[in-house]
Amino acid sequence: YHYNRATEETEWATGDREQISRLGLGTPIVGEVKITKKDPPSLGEYLEHLFTTHDVDKSGEIDTHELSHIFQGLGMGLSEKDIAELEAKADTDKSGQVSWEEFL
Repeated sequence: YHYNRATEETEWATGDREQISRLGLGTPIVGEVKITKKDPPSLGEYLEHLFTTHDVDKSGEIDTHELSHIFQGLGMGLSEKDIAELEAKADTDKSGQVSWEEFL
């Protein structure tokens, strides 16, 4: 998201990376949802937005592929091995996916 000084609002950037960069809005963190409000989102709101946006199949759990997209969107160039290790640590019930509770 970015802070718009003209409107004094925090806005979620939507669209593709190149388009947003051309507009000077910085690097997008998430995809196709736009939320506009006066205050920046809380950490809980931000994490929930990340989770629900990247839970593409709406299963309520994040798989390795979806988790990889979260880290790519954050600009973190993690290897498949790194992502697998993070998923294994977060996946406390050993389901092979990360639930919302485990994501927190």
